[in-house]
Amino acid sequence: MSICCAALAAAAFALPDRAAASGDSGRPPQSDLTARHSLGSILYVPSQYPTIQAALDAASDGDEIRVANGTYTGPGNYDLDFHGKAVTLRSASGDPERCSINCAWEGRGFWFHSGETAASVVEGFTIRNGYPPAYTFDGRGGGIFCSNGSSPTISNCIVDRCSSEDHVLPEGAVAPAGGGGLACVEQSHPTVRNCLFEWCRAPSAGAGVLCDSGSNPVLTGCTIRLCIIDNDLIGSHGGGGLACLNGSQPVLADCVILRNVAREAAGIYCHSSNPTFTRCSIVENDGYASSGIGGLACFFSDPTLRDCTIVGNEGNYAGGICCNHSSPVLVGCTIAENISQRASALLCEWYSYPQITACRITAGAGEDGSPLPPAILCRGAAAPTLASCLVDDTGGLWAHSYAHPVVR
Repeated sequence: MSICCAALAAAAFALPDRAAASGDSGRPPQSDLTARHSLGSILYVPSQYPTIQAALDAASDGDEIRVANGTYTGPGNYDLDFHGKAVTLRSASGDPERCSINCAWEGRGFWFHSGETAASVVEGFTIRNGYPPAYTFDGRGGGIFCSNGSSPTISNCIVDRCSSEDHVLPEGAVAPAGGGGLACVEQSHPTVRNCLFEWCRAPSAGAGVLCDSGSNPVLTGCTIRLCIIDNDLIGSHGGGGLACLNGSQPVLADCVILRNVAREAAGIYCHSSNPTFTRCSIVENDGYASSGIGGLACFFSDPTLRDCTIVGNEGNYAGGICCNHSSPVLVGCTIAENISQRASALLCEWYSYPQITACRITAGAGEDGSPLPPAILCRGAAAPTLASCLVDDTGGLWAHSYAHPVVR
């Protein structure tokens, strides 16, 4: 069950060969070079504009940019900036596997920082090998970075092998970084649909996706898989898949958080945030340290989960969910076959009051063949309420002194 972190890191960051823009040119018939649609002009890359940024610079609100199949790399094809314009940028084929932006570790894929709205659209690209440039003094968001209240629409994209990195500030302090694939900060609320984030890394929080400082992105039909927090320092946060920090309230529906790795919180890490998950799957994530949490870690947070599946996660401290000073709401969820030394399904501690309704909690396991741990462990003045739940073939519910679970 455990995932080898060294193997993950090695596989994730084998650099592909650089390639110039290739494939068909996508050049339209001459009569279409100045084609108009109902909202504005259609601009073509590379037949009219040699780089994607050149087309973005030339575009006006309402325009559409169509990019021919191929791999785009080098200056003008990374750190792409909409400059606040309401422009649609899409691959001509609509297939992200046929149209890719290879940042080659020279910069991010996209940087939204001018208050872009949902009318700024990116659709149908693979964004690969993104890395924050040092001159920005901000190591967050290797693939896509949304800041300063920017809220674009990202649709049908693959964000692959992108990385965030701690940066040294001018005064010498180190700024911890997260959001290897996507970082949303400073009240940015992008809409993200049908996207895949894979093999991304971060040293601090949210290797796949980071939501920080009051940012509330909406993710629908997305998969975050095989991402890794590679900082082994204790207290380096977590969220190999997703991290929600500092008053953020992301909304996820029909998403999959799969096989992500972190020292402490492998799948999802929440601190002082209240995300909402509907019909999401949190599966086979690995918190490998002694303090590791496999599926969902909640600290001072009150997430809501409806009709979600939390299965096959592994963490020495808690397999499925850990609540610390947190009161999540779970309705109609399945928590099954998670692995831990302490609590396979739910660890509820320190003034946590989760509400768990109509959920099914089934067999977990101890690590490395050790005796079956409790499915639910309550301690430190915790008082979860379980109503109409089925606890089946598990170690049951254990409550330490001062914990007062309620079962109805």
